[in-house]
Amino acid sequence: MSTDVEVHVGVEPLHVEVLGVVHTIHAVDERQRTMLAREWSRCVVDDAAAADAEDVHISDGYSDQEAGYALASELTMNGILARRGSHLMLHACGLSDAEGNVLAMVARSGSGKTTAALTLSRSGLGYVTDETVAVAPSGAVLAYPKPLSVVDDEAAGGPKRQHGPDELGLPVPPEPLHLRRVVLLERGGGHEGSPRLEPLPFVDGLLALIPQTSSLSRLERPLQTACELLAGCGGVFRLVYTEISDATELLQTFLSQANGETPGPSWEPFTEDVPTDGSMAWAILDNRVRLKPHTDAVLVGNELVIMVDDVPIRVGGLGLTIWQACRDAPTLAEIGATVEELHGSHPEAGRIIDETVAGLREAGVIAWGRPSPVSELVRAL
Repeated sequence: MSTDVEVHVGVEPLHVEVLGVVHTIHAVDERQRTMLAREWSRCVVDDAAAADAEDVHISDGYSDQEAGYALASELTMNGILARRGSHLMLHACGLSDAEGNVLAMVARSGSGKTTAALTLSRSGLGYVTDETVAVAPSGAVLAYPKPLSVVDDEAAGGPKRQHGPDELGLPVPPEPLHLRRVVLLERGGGHEGSPRLEPLPFVDGLLALIPQTSSLSRLERPLQTACELLAGCGGVFRLVYTEISDATELLQTFLSQANGETPGPSWEPFTEDVPTDGSMAWAILDNRVRLKPHTDAVLVGNELVIMVDDVPIRVGGLGLTIWQACRDAPTLAEIGATVEELHGSHPEAGRIIDETVAGLREAGVIAWGRPSPVSELVRAL
């Protein structure tokens, strides 16, 4: 897209809504406008909704194919930026049943999301999106029925071209939509035989999902929000398959079993009074070990997941014992006594504890000393 204002006289603007953000698209000519209106048919809104729209100008130098891809990329990014901090955004395609239950199939870019969306929609599920499933903390899903990139003549190895869901005859999902199932797509990898769905341990599923999100750490309670939503879906499942067409019936049945009453895995938020002021630094002043600020933390069984900035860190076993002990700012000797009380004595306890403390410090979840404003540390030096 061009950043310069290029007004094409006589071409009526096209208003398109993406994840709640309205854009006014200025096409080069009527032919291009007609093409874009066809591709974005389910996102087009009327003039009344475009009062505060963002202008997008298409450069004369783009081919139809280039204009379509560039426009989809820009509109998607604008929508994601607008929803950061309010929605959990999954890199996923979304399909819906007749009751508005949404199946989110998560995968990295180029891993078959569009093919999965197209195949399952043609089997009768409503087309929600092939790009980004935006989920509110309540579980409500924002539809994003963008164009799909499809090879027109696959047998001849033709190029991909953008087609609107109406062009392709894909079913329209009902409203409202609600997240009911989350599936990680894992294609190939030597898999043979029928496709299979397998539940992942809750922490494994959470950590596998996080890299396929956008701006997760901008949520007020990122890990807690993700855990609450995933628990409501029965956790994360993995689909191992070769061809998505072989998994259609399996996935439809799986979605139909989601009734909102699926018992979710047990988890709980970890709340602690930990300094979060960005002006705080750490000084070795009293030879004690303390927790460092973190974005969010949750306990799942005997494991803890801590988010530091936007990085999730998994802590369990001895590491969890030490991390929890650091809430009271202990010395190393006091940590040793706590570990012995809970885990028993060990001839190499000192070395093991030192190595575990060093690992937690390297991960950025604990630190020596006490938090102090930077100005105080400068004076101390």
